[in-house]
Formats: sequence, C-alpha cells, structure tokens
Amino acid sequence: MPRWSDIYSVGIMEMDEQHKKLFALIDDLQAAMKSGKGFQNMKDIVKELTEYTRKHFAREESIMKVTRYPGYEEQKKLHEGFVRKIQEIGSKVQEGKTSVTIETLSFLTDWLTKHIMGVDKKYTAHINSKGIK
Repeated sequence: MPRWSDIYSVGIMEMDEQHKKLFALIDDLQAAMKSGKGFQNMKDIVKELTEYTRKHFAREESIMKVTRYPGYEEQKKLHEGFVRKIQEIGSKVQEGKTSVTIETLSFLTDWLTKHIMGVDKKYTAHINSKGIK
C-alpha cells in the first residue's frame, strides 16, 4: 500500500494536507482489514470518505475556479465519478457484500495515486503562478 510521501505533493500546502488525510483513510481501512474488521468498519469508512472527499473536492474546485484553471471541468467530472463510485460501494456495504472491502481498498489506492500523480499535479504550476502555494 502506498503511503504519503513527497512524490505526491502538488506544491499547494492545503491540498497536500487534505491528500495526506485521504491516505490516512486508506491506512485505516487496511488496518481494519488486517485485524479482521474491514467489513465491520466499512460503513464508517465510507461515510467518512464521502464527507471528506466532498469537502476536499469542493475546496480544490474552488481554487481551480478562482484561478481559472483550464482543466477545471475535467477535474470536476473526475471528482463526480469518484463520489458516484463511493456511493456504489456504500450501497454494497448496506447489502452486506463483504467482498466490497478488498474492492474498496484497491479502488482507493489506485484512484488516489493515479489521480494525484496524473491529474492533480497538472494544476500545480498554474495555481502556484497565481500566488497560491
């Protein structure tokens, strides 16, 4: 499992702090799985992920809008897709599908690392050039 390191930094302190929190949520899920309580904790993890990512995405999108980041619409669509996927996972948890734990861990790890490295890092220079670091 990837852990936060400076390679994931987007050069904007507030976003890096929020990304660190997302990595911590993945760590929480992995720890729960190792202790045999992954599925038991899924409802809380999904709730926290939903609330936190909405807050994070809203802030990230707000910064993009204010700085007129040209990739704003693409980011917004990707964020909406992530929220939909988390809602699907929440539905599976409600239905009692225990396999959702592994699926969730895999999805979160893959999405977060690829999104930060491939999409979020694209906004760094633009946003930094507007004086936000």
